Amino acid sequence: MRSLSSDKKVEIYLNILLLLPDKHLHALIYILRFLHEITLNERDNKMNAKNLAICVGPGIMRTAVEGKASVMTEQCATSVSDIVEVLIINAAKLGYVADSVYERS
Repeated sequence: MRSLSSDKKVEIYLNILLLLPDKHLHALIYILRFLHEITLNERDNKMNAKNLAICVGPGIMRTAVEGKASVMTEQCATSVSDIVEVLIINAAKLGYVADSVYERS
């Protein structure tokens, strides 16, 4: 994924999220749009998308296998925060099919 363009990553993330159950997707969209609203006041609260992603990313994206405790490695935590940062920045696009999917059909 590191070699993909940022636009392609966004498209992939948005399409993957569409596979979530509706209730989960709607809750995630609500949370990420709220976090995006927080970033709009970054000058006052010092919380940009990256800072918020570091704080809430591990809570949004669980890595443990059900029934087994798991410690998130530094590399995994970085990947999670990178993904959540992209989702916060692109919160307005969540829940919609990407234009490229329509173009291919």
